[in-house]
Amino acid sequence: MVQSSTPVVRLVALATVLPAFTTTMGQRVIRASESPRSVTVIGREELDAVAAVSANQLLRQLPGLQELPAPPSKTSISIRGFDDSRVLVLVDGEPVAGALIESRDIGRLSTIATERIEVTKGPSSVEFGSDALGGVINLVQAAPTRRLTLDALAREGGLGRQESSAGVSQTVGKFGYRVNGAWRQSDRVTGYNAIGSTFNRIYDVRTDFRYALTDQWALRLDMQGSQERQRFPLDAAFNGFIDNRGGQGFAEVRGPLFGGNIRARAFEQRFVYQYRQSRGLLPIKGSADSLEQRERQGRYLLSYTHVVGAHAIDVGAQRSHRTLVAPKKVTGDSADEQITEVFARDSWTLGNVLMTAGARHTSSTLWGSSTNPSFGVAWQTSSSVRLRSNVARGFRAPGFKEIRYTFTNPAGGYTLAGNPDLLPESSWSTSLGGTWAPSTRLSFDVEGYRYDVSGRVDWRYEGDNAAGFQM
Repeated sequence: MVQSSTPVVRLVALATVLPAFTTTMGQRVIRASESPRSVTVIGREELDAVAAVSANQLLRQLPGLQELPAPPSKTSISIRGFDDSRVLVLVDGEPVAGALIESRDIGRLSTIATERIEVTKGPSSVEFGSDALGGVINLVQAAPTRRLTLDALAREGGLGRQESSAGVSQTVGKFGYRVNGAWRQSDRVTGYNAIGSTFNRIYDVRTDFRYALTDQWALRLDMQGSQERQRFPLDAAFNGFIDNRGGQGFAEVRGPLFGGNIRARAFEQRFVYQYRQSRGLLPIKGSADSLEQRERQGRYLLSYTHVVGAHAIDVGAQRSHRTLVAPKKVTGDSADEQITEVFARDSWTLGNVLMTAGARHTSSTLWGSSTNPSFGVAWQTSSSVRLRSNVARGFRAPGFKEIRYTFTNPAGGYTLAGNPDLLPESSWSTSLGGTWAPSTRLSFDVEGYRYDVSGRVDWRYEGDNAAGFQM
């Protein structure tokens, strides 16, 4: 006689397995809880709750992060004491414009169409390369919606604050699209309190087009652009003006190949910075004091992910070219750099233990090469407790201006000169932490860390030159 019974399946919630995702090696997306690092993910609901139209308005509220205003042209975010040039800021895994001419401004980054903001604390050079010495901030754009979605928003507040945005999104068959535009302005510039002179206005547009080539292969085209104007007082008679214009985009194809998944991405970026002066409230076109600098970046990625048993293996290569045009600021008025990177990372699970190990080798025509490894362990001791530890080496390559700078200010009596012999900064980081989540709505997080930085790049006084200028 055969007896049968109805099986009963009980689902138990793992409180520390977060329903949030983060980007890792080769632009692959994983759960935030699958990383041995300290990862914070800010969702769309939190952005809307605080009415944050720029990234810095919410990031400055996170533990371990600090806003660093640098008037007149920017505001940045430091992570665990590392300043803006040592914190890598990305949009969909690609660098934001302005870094080559030292015009990083996280206040310029709009949150329109943003699905989440990922904040990774600690060196992340294995995943993202240079500048990730202190950590990474990555703004991830939302995918096209399945149904036709229209949205619009308008706000007005104190200090001349005005802002509005509009967007449309839809998926029709194999094709999905999202188009968003926004505008915002205020009568204040970071670090200034001059009524009638200060002014800041930014226009943004972001688009995302996706097409399913087959059931498994997908094509994506993402483009965005922005234009910004800042006005601030120089003295009793003159105002200074900074105009920033930038555009960037990437084309990507991904799908299964050789038992794994392959991703190929081509990224291009342009950015123009212009400084002018005027006695009025508008700049003078073509004035003698006009200063314009331009930067260009291109990055080409090929990555491959293969799952073998308990191992998830990522390998890939990336080729980049960067160009800076800065008349009277760098030797020869322009500079070029070619960068080649190869990386590999293995993530494997043994029961409740997750282990990761990886390395990235970066070679540059401007400053040489650097190799950076990392190793991490995470242990899910119970459904509500997770322990983690990570050891990693990060680096920051010296920039164009630090190597090729040639600038003299006769009125100020000083000269700035780059050092062609500079090598990258590096930092070994060790961290140990844990998360206790007694419920799905409450969690406690603690972490200790140590950084050992070597080869830090900074300006120093070298004495007077032959012309009598401070060097």
